Amino acid sequence: MTPQRQTVPPFRHPELKDIFRQAEGKYLTDQELAKLVSVYPHLAVHAEAAKEVRGKETGFIGRAVKDTFVIYPYEKHHDHATAKAVRDGRYVLAYGTMAMLLEDIRWYEDKFLIWTKTILQAFEFPDMPKGTDASSFGIDPAMAAKLKEFEAKAKSIYHMYWFVKEECRKELQPAHFQLMTPYLDVAMNVLSEKY
Repeated sequence: MTPQRQTVPPFRHPELKDIFRQAEGKYLTDQELAKLVSVYPHLAVHAEAAKEVRGKETGFIGRAVKDTFVIYPYEKHHDHATAKAVRDGRYVLAYGTMAMLLEDIRWYEDKFLIWTKTILQAFEFPDMPKGTDASSFGIDPAMAAKLKEFEAKAKSIYHMYWFVKEECRKELQPAHFQLMTPYLDVAMNVLSEKY
């Protein structure tokens, strides 16, 4: 007889709710992931994906921030821009990984992305420097067309999280990237959409 699949979301399960509450904005430890899989065995691949993201996050975010700042002159407009962009990127990826473990995009949007979008879009993030355009930075024509859809302050937000997604695509195992893709996509779109 196969075990019955849990119907209670992991963040509400009596054995796990404290783990999820204490891990907000962070990654679950190996021990916490093992506990999750013991209650929700179907999440075993998700747990492995979370471990891989956790182990590679610093590189993903560091490279995405660097690539973003080559195009958009954040540091000329904001104090401590690199540290803040790294912090924000790490939170977006950590919460996205948590949402992937929960299999709950709505939780991710409601718990983190909408709030973060409000804060990020309150800043006047820079556009590409005057006299340059996407071709000046070797940006793919499809991406250049997509970037034209955004207000200047939201363009670099979308682009930053596109770079994060590209880092994940290049570095994660294909099955793990496939699990993360919906959460990476919703982050790009929600954080940059007009409100």
